Amino acid sequence: MDSISTFVTSSPRSQREVLAAALLEKRRRCWREQPSAFVREVLQTQPTCYQSEVLDAVLKYRRVAVRSPHGAGKTSLAAWLVLWAVANFERDFKVITTASAWRQLVRFTWPEIHKWYRTARWELVGFKPELLTLSLKTQGGEAFAVASDKPDLIEGAHASTLLYIFDEAKGIPLTIWDAVEGAFSTGNCYALAISTPGSRSGRFYEIHRRAPGFEDWHTRHIKLEEALAARRVSQEWVEARKRQWGEDSPVFQARVLGEFPEQNEDALFSLAWIETARERELQAEGETVAGLDVARFGSDDSALVVRQGACVLSIETWQGQDLMMTTGRVKAAGVHANIDIIGIGSGVFDRLREQHHPCTSINVSTAANDSEHFANLRAEMYWKLRERFQQGEIDLTRISRSHYDRLSGELTAMQFRYTSGGKIILELKDEMKKRLGYSPDLADALALAFLVKKKVEVCGFSINASPHAFIRRSIL
Repeated sequence: MDSISTFVTSSPRSQREVLAAALLEKRRRCWREQPSAFVREVLQTQPTCYQSEVLDAVLKYRRVAVRSPHGAGKTSLAAWLVLWAVANFERDFKVITTASAWRQLVRFTWPEIHKWYRTARWELVGFKPELLTLSLKTQGGEAFAVASDKPDLIEGAHASTLLYIFDEAKGIPLTIWDAVEGAFSTGNCYALAISTPGSRSGRFYEIHRRAPGFEDWHTRHIKLEEALAARRVSQEWVEARKRQWGEDSPVFQARVLGEFPEQNEDALFSLAWIETARERELQAEGETVAGLDVARFGSDDSALVVRQGACVLSIETWQGQDLMMTTGRVKAAGVHANIDIIGIGSGVFDRLREQHHPCTSINVSTAANDSEHFANLRAEMYWKLRERFQQGEIDLTRISRSHYDRLSGELTAMQFRYTSGGKIILELKDEMKKRLGYSPDLADALALAFLVKKKVEVCGFSINASPHAFIRRSIL
C-alpha cells in the first residue's frame, strides 16, 4: 500500500518534470536554429527587426557582412551572437572576435559581451560559461579576442565549428580576411562582419559592392530610416549631424547614412586616413606642443590642441573673446604654443610673451617656405598635416568622441585647388564657414600644433625655434 501511495503521489510530479524537460529541450532546439529567439528569451531583450534578421541570417548564409549608421546596434549584435554560440555550440568549437583596432575589442566589443552575460538566464541553458576579461569558456569550447595584426592566430584556430566576429570590419587587414577564408574550406564555419562604412577600398567594401569572388557573402545595409524607426538613433541627432557636417560630407554619408562615401578629387583629407588615426594607438613620446586658434567672431570657438609627438593628447574649445581667459588656458596647458596671430590672436601672443611663456607666432597668410609649390603658409601647413595622416603618423585615440566627430567633419570638408601658376591653395576659412555654416577651428588648431619649426636666424645667432624661442614671425 505504501509503495502504491508513493507511486501515485510522485507520478504527477515526475510527469511535470518530464514535460518541463521536454519543453525546455524544444526551446533549446529553437535557440540553436534561431539566434534571435535566444536573444529574446535568454538574454531578455527585444532585438530590432533588422537585428533579428541579421542574427538568423548568419546561420542561413554563413558569411554575413553588415554596414549601418553609427548607433544602430552593431556591437550588441556581435555580443549577442558570441553568447548564442557559446550557449548552443555543443562541442569542439571556437568563437574568434577581432576588430580593426585592439582598443575596439577591449573598450567596446567585450564590455558589451560582459553586459549581456550578466543579464542572461543561464539556468535555462543548463550551464553557465566561465567569463574572463576577453574570453568565455565552456567544456565544449571557448570564445576569445585576437588582434587583427595576428593572421597566424586566426589561421591557426582549429575546431569542428568556428564563428568569426569582425567588429569595425572596414579597417581589418586583407591578411585576416584571407586567413578566415581558409577555415571555410574545412568545416562548419560562420562569419559576421559589421561596420560603419569607410573609404571605397578594402575587403569590406569589395564584399558590399559584390566584387567578383565575393558573391558567397550575404550583405545587408541597415538604412537610416530603419534605425530611426527602431529608435536606435533620433531625428534630433540626425539634424545636429547635418548641421555639423553637411549632407554632402563623407562623414555624414558614412556615419549617418551608412553609405560608403564619395570622395571629391579636391578633398584635402581622406576619411580613411582619419579613421585610421582614430584606431591606431601610437607611443606618446617627444616634444609636447600646443596649437591655438583664437576665435575671431562671436559664433566661432577658440580651440587649443595639445600633442606629444604623433599623439593628440587633448582638445579644448570655448567661446568668448576674453584674451586674458584665453591666455590663462594656454598657460595652464604648460607647453610651448603655436599661435595664429591673425586677428586677436596677436594679443594672446603678446601677453604670453610678456609672461615668458614659450610660444611662437604664426601668420598663415604669409609666404610659404616652399613658395614654388604652395600659395601661402596655410596651404603648406595643411599639406604637411595631410602627409602625416596619409603616412599614419597621427594618433587620435585619446580625444573624446564629440571632439573626434567634429574634427573629422572639419578635416574631410576641406578643399584645395591649384592656382594658375600651379601652386596649391586652400579654400579660404571664411569661404568654408559660409559653405558649411561653421568655422574649422579644431582643424586649424590641430594644424598649428603639428607645425614643425626649422632652424632660424635671429639677431645674428643661429638657434632652433624651441619652446624658449619667442620669435614673432611666420616659420615652418
